[in-house]
Amino acid sequence: MNNEERKGMPNWIVYLLTFLGVVYLLNPTAGIIEIIPDIAPWVGNLDEGAAALLVWQGLSRMMDNRKARK
Repeated sequence: MNNEERKGMPNWIVYLLTFLGVVYLLNPTAGIIEIIPDIAPWVGNLDEGAAALLVWQGLSRMMDNRKARK
């Protein structure tokens, strides 16, 4: 599937969200940009999980784009 056929968000938005996810994961408990406090039972680590998913999606999009160029 090439880039013209793919539906969804543009690449620049995915890459921006990937960058924000990496920044969030590198700053795990500084409290500056902590969305959900880790002390909250059951849901304390959901924000880190969401950031990891953003990074995963961005990396998979980058790999797909590299394969499409070849």
